[in-house]
Amino acid sequence: MAFAEVAREKGLDSFRLWREEPLRDEVREDLSGELASETLLLDHKRPLSARPGLSQLLLLAPTVVVADPVWAWVDALGPDGTWAYGGAWHRDSTPPSNALIQVLSGLMPLGDAIRSGVVQLLRPPVETSIEMNRLFVNPTTHSLLRDAFPGWGLMQDEHDKDVPGSDNDDTLAMNLDYYYTAEERWEAMGKTIFPRLNPTEGVRQLRRAIALDDYAALNSLTPAPSPGVEDFLQVATKGASANGQSFKLDLPIMNLTLADALKMRGGEEVFSAIRGALLETIRQTGSSVRGESVNEYASRMSAAARDTFAEAENQLRKEQARSFLLGSGLPAAAGVAFGVGMKMGGLPAPGGPAGVRSGLEWVFRKRKQRAEAAKTALQYATNVRLSGHL
Repeated sequence: MAFAEVAREKGLDSFRLWREEPLRDEVREDLSGELASETLLLDHKRPLSARPGLSQLLLLAPTVVVADPVWAWVDALGPDGTWAYGGAWHRDSTPPSNALIQVLSGLMPLGDAIRSGVVQLLRPPVETSIEMNRLFVNPTTHSLLRDAFPGWGLMQDEHDKDVPGSDNDDTLAMNLDYYYTAEERWEAMGKTIFPRLNPTEGVRQLRRAIALDDYAALNSLTPAPSPGVEDFLQVATKGASANGQSFKLDLPIMNLTLADALKMRGGEEVFSAIRGALLETIRQTGSSVRGESVNEYASRMSAAARDTFAEAENQLRKEQARSFLLGSGLPAAAGVAFGVGMKMGGLPAPGGPAGVRSGLEWVFRKRKQRAEAAKTALQYATNVRLSGHL
């Protein structure tokens, strides 16, 4: 509770998505920023380092945008030290103190990536309201209200007859508010967008999709949805520019560990080579088609990867040779000898022998890091080229 109070005192008010006017559809045409994954933005309960898709996103995006799980914890905590609403932690009765331990433990493996800006923490989107206005604020649901409730937005003449072509938002809102409960409105919209799901699951998916869609649009992010919510975003980005389309993650995935993904981010040239090859392979392969098995899709991806990853492997071999470091340590006398040499030349040795040694160790450490990044990336590139799995 003391931790939560300090956070609130610093003015970390939760970022609210509420808007009284619908978001402009044109906003989506500007979605050329970083990738925003549904599991990274909305799945606060699962430790960040264990969330699905994170390893692949680290190789596809210069910056991975993540909803700050610490603030999600603060926002969920009531003034009496118990959960303020029935969120993810509350549903399985996880005590707040244990939940905070889970959050911090999940952040620790990403400490360096967060400090360097590779992973960026932003205030999370709140769970969407069950109020009817939420359906009017989001541009996708706003545009589909008349499909879900045909005729309810028509004005009437003096004989109480519908006037064709008289669609009116105020009339639609008034009629839906009078004739339908909030649950019925959400169920009808969920059925319109997710016709294959039962009403309960359709509403759950709809609420998650709206949170991701609004958050991405407001922050100029490109949404990378998990399977299922893609149905919503395909409607949301219909007719938008190429930059506005959601990023598909329906890809054959192999067991890429978080440690290996972070290791490949240890060298700029290595990351650039891997990312370029991945994006070009995905561009050439395209999305999976209806009825196509994972293995069939992987075969197409492998064919596309042969040329792009072969070129990347050549670059990575050169980078590995350039960064190769014999041994893992620094000879004990190196710092002293280098310091004496500088003094003999009339130049001061900054920090003395210890300072020189520290500087040399940093240089060797960076070279070793780049070499390990290239070695890991070379193995990963070969696996992608042969298997067609990312």
